[in-house]
Amino acid sequence: MTLFSSCEKDEKIIEITFPNSSTSQENGGAVENVDIPVIHKLPLLHTDGRYLVNEAGEHVNLHGFWQTNSPWFNGGARNNYQWNNYDVDACLNWNLKQIDDIIAAGWKVDFMRLHMDSYWSLARTRPWPTDRAEYEDYDEELFKKYLDEVFVPIVEHCISKGLYVLLKPGYDAPDCIGKGDNFYRVLYSQWKIMSSHPKLCNNMDVMFEILNEPRSIKDANGVVGGNDDSHNKALTEYMQSFVDLIRVNAKNIIWVPGTGYQSQYAGYAKYKINDDNYGFAVHCYPGWYGSDAEKESAELGGAWGGGFESFKSGWDAQITPAANIAPILITEMDWAPESYGKSWGKSVTGEAGGHGFGANFKWLVDNLGNAGYILFTDPWDLADFPKYGKENLATNYWNDPRGCPWQIYHWYKDYAEGRIQPASADDIVVGGVSDGKLSLQKGGSKFIIANAKNGTKISPVMTGTEITVADASVAEVKGNKLVALKSGKTKVTVKALGIETSFDVEVEAFNPFDFAKFNPNIWETGSFNQSTHELVTGQYGFGGWEYSPGIDISSYKKLVCVLGEGSDMSCSPSFRIFDGGGYWDGAYEASFTGGKAVINISGDMDKSTDNKPLGKKLDPTNITIVGIWTTGGKPIVIEDIYLE
Repeated sequence: MTLFSSCEKDEKIIEITFPNSSTSQENGGAVENVDIPVIHKLPLLHTDGRYLVNEAGEHVNLHGFWQTNSPWFNGGARNNYQWNNYDVDACLNWNLKQIDDIIAAGWKVDFMRLHMDSYWSLARTRPWPTDRAEYEDYDEELFKKYLDEVFVPIVEHCISKGLYVLLKPGYDAPDCIGKGDNFYRVLYSQWKIMSSHPKLCNNMDVMFEILNEPRSIKDANGVVGGNDDSHNKALTEYMQSFVDLIRVNAKNIIWVPGTGYQSQYAGYAKYKINDDNYGFAVHCYPGWYGSDAEKESAELGGAWGGGFESFKSGWDAQITPAANIAPILITEMDWAPESYGKSWGKSVTGEAGGHGFGANFKWLVDNLGNAGYILFTDPWDLADFPKYGKENLATNYWNDPRGCPWQIYHWYKDYAEGRIQPASADDIVVGGVSDGKLSLQKGGSKFIIANAKNGTKISPVMTGTEITVADASVAEVKGNKLVALKSGKTKVTVKALGIETSFDVEVEAFNPFDFAKFNPNIWETGSFNQSTHELVTGQYGFGGWEYSPGIDISSYKKLVCVLGEGSDMSCSPSFRIFDGGGYWDGAYEASFTGGKAVINISGDMDKSTDNKPLGKKLDPTNITIVGIWTTGGKPIVIEDIYLE
């Protein structure tokens, strides 16, 4: 289908060809494949397979910030209201100035995610206080009014400043979504209005994100769930209905969310979205996908994860399958030490290949090659960066290299200059290597990732790293992994950006069940007696062994755990093993029969959570946790645990 534009003189006249796509009749009748005029003032973007591309066919990854437009989120929460009582002029004055100040502060951003806050479309008769969901008091006429008076002017201002705009409806998804329910009807109303609005429809500088953070969905049988086959199918059907609705009117790029607060996307590899100009809108915070966090996230839990290997495994399980189909845009992400009380995510930058969230996140995103992202830090904090983000000031939220503002301010500059890594470095640090030493178990492996340090800025080195091993009989390099072959010692040398560093490697005999390394607090607070091997978990708690990097048990036939005298079976102990997807991605579970649990190791091990199947298989080549779950408060004595 060829698209033409008949536009005002300050808008580009363009001609671009999109593949024809079928559109359902469900959302407004039959839709013919006809030429649809489009307009744009910024370089034209569209999707081509797994990439977002410009008019020249060059790959584009966007980097941006966000803004919302209610008085509560713009100062009210800090008792510093910037406007109230639906004062449109005051709202625009404040928000447009923020956009200008962020650009003036030197942030190299090229898009803004605009949260179309529900404040502007809530019925004025809404009871307060109330436990009613906001979408239940949606007023369509107010939405139309303030779309014109508030949101469209902000869109136009962003475009005039060289920013693409991503529009997100203001009502967050309820606990469960389903086609035809009340929330669906509200969302349907909003997208029907937006996709046909004369200043948004086919304005290719404007992109659409269908909704924010769906958690679970009803399948065809009315069962609530997510991330298994029936619910993945239902999710694609739900999102497809909105893609089809938008396509009745508009060819704008659409970004499709996943369930699990926008963390679950593997199902889209099987149940594909039928469209030619879309990508996936993903969220990512510390503690998600097995990543490291100082504090559990409010949505998905998860405290300190398993470093890079755990994060990568969870990322590959959920995000990579979608990235193999279409481009990725991470529309929420941030991190900072918990002590600042600012960023939503509580973690540190760390080093790619080792401990921490930020540097590992950057490596994973840049390694995909088709992912852009947003910094979810409050807009006024971005605007304040020139004031506080200076190296000669006392350490604060803006200049602390452990947090996101300092690192991303500089990463965005690299991206704007066409680089995914610095051109040079003051020093090279290998992630996960402490005091010049690395220990591995025979058969284990470790990603070797160089990090460039320039002052307090750290960036993973994505290309050009050389790795050599002094004794190739002890360990060998496969791609960017160091694989331990036999017990012994050797030296590994890493060269990147013209700088060389080396470290000692010791390969130990394979002993995954060292009771000295048993952790009774993997979930909830428990206790473990080193001499008697007695475990008492917290309520619904879990204790066991954690591995970073993960261990490979695929060459063994069985994993056996035997309980001894003194075990109180009334706490319903369950023997569980987890792969790189992390604790919250499910486990293979085995019950104790006669005091013994036996796991037959294969590539066909179904993962579940509390005996509820997840429709996913355990990866025996990357086991990250092994241990015992109980209802809590009762002793369990581990007599023996072994592989055979």
